[in-house]
Amino acid sequence: MQLNQPLNREQLECIIEGAAFLGSGGGGPLSLARPLIDYMANQSLWPTVASFDQIKTGPVGTVAGIGSPAAASGGDMGFTRAPVRMVRLMEQLTGSSFRCLIPGETGPMNSLIPLLAGAQRGIPILDADGAGRAMSTLGMSTFNETAPVHPFVIGNEASEGETPITAQLTLNDPSQADAMSRSIVSSPAFDSAGAFSTWPSTVEALNKVVVHGSLSLCFSIGTILRQSQAAGIDPLPALAEQPELKPRLRVLFSGPITGVDVDTTGGFDRMTVRLGKKPSQLTIMGLNENMIAWSDSASSPVCMGPDSICYVTTDGHAFSNASVEDIMKQGKTVHVIGLVADQALKKPSILRAYATVLAQLGYAGCYQPLSAEQGA
Repeated sequence: MQLNQPLNREQLECIIEGAAFLGSGGGGPLSLARPLIDYMANQSLWPTVASFDQIKTGPVGTVAGIGSPAAASGGDMGFTRAPVRMVRLMEQLTGSSFRCLIPGETGPMNSLIPLLAGAQRGIPILDADGAGRAMSTLGMSTFNETAPVHPFVIGNEASEGETPITAQLTLNDPSQADAMSRSIVSSPAFDSAGAFSTWPSTVEALNKVVVHGSLSLCFSIGTILRQSQAAGIDPLPALAEQPELKPRLRVLFSGPITGVDVDTTGGFDRMTVRLGKKPSQLTIMGLNENMIAWSDSASSPVCMGPDSICYVTTDGHAFSNASVEDIMKQGKTVHVIGLVADQALKKPSILRAYATVLAQLGYAGCYQPLSAEQGA
């Protein structure tokens, strides 16, 4: 992927597949991202990705989807209108025209949505984001270090001919933003999914706090996966040798998915995913995104957020929790891979945000960092 040049369809396909791997089970379903690429191709909307070396100054906007991935994947949530509507509204509220956009997180939809909105606005997208993975709550973003959660605008993806619904919120902190936005997307008008924009900032400020190179990494991983699919080979050896993954990667488990429990409420999918059978079972728990993994063979968690818990099948397909039941029904063998979190996510405020979600999932202990050196 060449920076500062329009992306093509093949490159966008690589980005969303890599994002499905890096998203730690979240970031939106591939089943919605692929039709969005179809739309971009039909409209000749080819986005441009730029680095912080190429764009050094100017106002930056963030836009993302929010809500239940299971609900979104089951409905007609095209996201072709709401995200760019939120961007334009944020520009009006801040009194500035954005020089560029930046993804809030990594995932099939939330890496792609800013690329579409940027192409619609005719502005580039920065090669970075606020997490390097998908997040359960806004408090997990590195953007909070330098940008406020106000203004905060959220809107539904109205069908053609329907009047769209938009809410503008006055908020003091990310926890308030989470509570209010999840309440809004849980309403019938939103059907558990919508688009939002917040964290208005500048290139100069964000450069100090973001996870750099996230879209380039998505592309690199997606390229490996698509090559593995074409060759009919397991992608794990190539992923383990990918230069940026190699020092971060640990195989947590390989085997079939044997059980899935999902409870969708309050704009979240509360997930429990089981792989293998006792006494050698791996259990993953999450809130939209994978947050913690337990093994029958260990007395403490084998991986927990902010470290990532990623899925890829032995035939080269990464997927999110929105597709986990389908993968189980297909009986595919899955590699569960832990990735050491970017250092930007190890700051106390972000660790506290993860600890809050982990406590909701029944874990009240301290953060235990993943060590890639522990091996498979």
